[in-house]
Amino acid sequence: MGERVLITGANGFTGRHLSPLLREHDLEVVDWLSPRAGREAGLSVPALNARNHDTMSRAAVQMVCADIRDPDAVANAVEQARADVVIHLAGAANPMSPDRLGMLDANVVGADNLLGALARSKTPPRRVIVASSSHVYGEQPPGDLSEALRPNPMSFYGCSKLSMEQLAQAYAPHFDVLIARPFNYTGRGQSDRFVVPKIVEHFRRREAVLTMGATDKHRDFSDVRDICDIYARLIDAPMSSASDVVNLTSGTVRSLSDVIERCAAISGHQLDVRTDPSLLRPNDPDIIKASTEGLRRMIGTVPARPIDDTLRWMLAA
Repeated sequence: MGERVLITGANGFTGRHLSPLLREHDLEVVDWLSPRAGREAGLSVPALNARNHDTMSRAAVQMVCADIRDPDAVANAVEQARADVVIHLAGAANPMSPDRLGMLDANVVGADNLLGALARSKTPPRRVIVASSSHVYGEQPPGDLSEALRPNPMSFYGCSKLSMEQLAQAYAPHFDVLIARPFNYTGRGQSDRFVVPKIVEHFRRREAVLTMGATDKHRDFSDVRDICDIYARLIDAPMSSASDVVNLTSGTVRSLSDVIERCAAISGHQLDVRTDPSLLRPNDPDIIKASTEGLRRMIGTVPARPIDDTLRWMLAA
């Protein structure tokens, strides 16, 4: 059995795909569930945490439950997990959420609770991979977005993620800190609050009308399975320093119109696409494309499934 990896947010969209993949890689995985997810799974959180007492063997603990915003619960979960590597996925996932205080609590306070507990742990990890966001780039000159650019977030969500990055980098004296900046990605299990699952669900239900904002904007729509493959490879990837940043991207962009056309071709269903002015975002760039140079330097070949494979997988769900 390989190293022990703790995944925060293991019950989220990405975590549900990443956890089984890492087990296939012969890694020992500890899934960190939110208390709500634990209850939904029929688990008693106090009983689970009592069972995970530190007199148990490390290998016996395969799951912890804690609210990332609760520092005492986080410290307890960290000591139970005793991980070699941590992949921090937990946080606010919806960039459009109006709950700004909740976003700060989840993305900044939660990250500080976790990183502080890891730094104070009896057995700190050797590496922490922190999931940030491409939203930290904000408004930039035309061209591929590279990690060397100065972040310029234009949304509260982007600002919260940048604050999280800066805070995380302060913990580099304690363990390697690798900041991952994912661009758009999708797949089975993603909420239809996001645009690609929304499109797919309309075709799956064979709806007559699809209401959209702008469909001519070009974005990277990676497959969640490729993103998880990248996370797995970053566990042992070389870093240029104790604190590093890398884009998570396929490096390929396409328009939402193209996604709609591919869904129509795969499903054999046609629908009427209508524009809702309330969904249009002013000053939204025509193209957002990431540089893959840093990622290729760290992991070699960048995984990039064809978009048709991703859409077929989602349509067949």
